[in-house]
This record gives sequence, structure tokens and C-alpha cells, in this order.
Amino acid sequence: MSQTSRQPTPETTIQKQSSLDSFDANSVIDWLAQNGKIVIYALLGLIVFFILVYRLSSSNTAKSEKDYFQASTDFSTFSRENTENENTTTQEAFKRLTTLMNAHPELHPAYDGSLGQTLLNRGQTIEAKSFIVNTLQRTKAESLMLYNNFATTTLLISESLYKEALEKSQILQQTMIDGLSQNSSERSFSEVLFAFNLLRIAMLQQQLGNAQEELQAWQQWKNYAGLDRSSNQPLTINPMAFRMVIQQLATGNIALPDYITYREKLLK
Repeated sequence: MSQTSRQPTPETTIQKQSSLDSFDANSVIDWLAQNGKIVIYALLGLIVFFILVYRLSSSNTAKSEKDYFQASTDFSTFSRENTENENTTTQEAFKRLTTLMNAHPELHPAYDGSLGQTLLNRGQTIEAKSFIVNTLQRTKAESLMLYNNFATTTLLISESLYKEALEKSQILQQTMIDGLSQNSSERSFSEVLFAFNLLRIAMLQQQLGNAQEELQAWQQWKNYAGLDRSSNQPLTINPMAFRMVIQQLATGNIALPDYITYREKLLK
């Protein structure tokens, strides 16, 4: 007897990723090791996504086009994961790329954010700072102030200024909450930014040892994500944005809801 196949819903997908039966402290450590930088530094990718990519004008010479192609090649070489044996090649590509960017200022919008992100992920905070500052200045010019605020907070985190980063994240969150009364098309922020910023608040509260505040942040995150079945509060934001974050941070059998459950058990 045949059975009608059913398409998996976002909820069932999340449940399949959440395997609390195999969840232990080692799993938490593994999850943080693989996702910690994404959670803390998940900023420049968002900013770059909302910044218009530079366009080459029709007046570009053949020499310029050759330089653009070389810049793209060098960035690909620099940004990929590399072994110690490839380190020299990576650094040479980085030097060529920065030289080309100085010769062609129009390349900065295309590469500043991505270079800053890559350097941050490698722990090269000092080297990353100038590229990040360039990106932030452009976000101001392009009326993306909330994304600018989110990115600026990441600089504070990279300098271990967690208290200041938390304060700025909370101000940003309240600004976005105030904007939820607007239609989604009129908001100056995306729901994914809202989800990532609230996640950042929870993890900064954890970093600072603020148990009750961390627990409250996790409960808010679950409510907005539609994961808290006991909550009767109306959802004022599309939970799909939160599910996108869950999907992005999934690692093996462990997903973000597992980590939240683990933290809640420790905090209650």
C-alpha cells in the first residue's frame, strides 16, 4: 500500500538537525569552535551584501580590465583555506591585490569588506581594521546606518571590549524593535540582521557572565524564531529569518536550538 509523500517543513528540518540524544558538553565545544567566528563576525558579509557592487565603466582600458581580472584571481588565492606551504603564495597574492586596489580606487568597494572579513577570521585584527573602516565609511554614505552600527560593534568585540559591544548591540536591537511597527518594505533593516544581532546579544551576555540576561535573550530568540510553543506572544517578525540563521550555523547533528537548550538548562 503506497503512502503519500510529504514535503519536509522548516520545522521538521530543524527538528532533524536537533539531536539532543547525542548532545553533550563536547558537542557544545565542537559547535562553538566551528560557529563562534560566524556568530561574532557575521557582519561584513551582511554589509557587503547590501552595498551595491562596483561597476566597471565603458571607458575602462584593456590594461584596467587586465588588472581587474588579476585582482579577482589574487583575491580568490588569498581568501581560500591554505596550508603552511601555501602561505607565501597567499601573502604574495594579498600584496598584489592591495597594490592593484591602490592603483584602482574603484576596486575598494568590491574587496574591502571581504578582505576585512577574511583577516578577522584569521585573527589578524590590526591588518583587518583599515579595510573594515573603509567599508563602514561607505555604509554611512549609502544610508545603511543600522548595518554600520552592527559592523562597528564587531570591531569592539575583536578588541575584547565586550561590555561596550553589548551596550551598542542592545541600542541597535531596541531601534529595530521600534521599527517593527513599520511594513517590512519600509524598514531600514533586514530580519536576518535582527536575528543575528539578538543572537550576538545572548552570546555577549554569556561572555560577560550575566546569567539572567543571557537566559532572557535566549527566550526572546526562541519566541521570535517561533520555537517557543508555550509563548502566546504574537510574532512581529518573520521567523524564516531565524530559521535561515539556524540553517547557516548547523554543524553535523548539532544545531543552534540544541545549544540554546543546553544553555537554558545550565542557567535555570
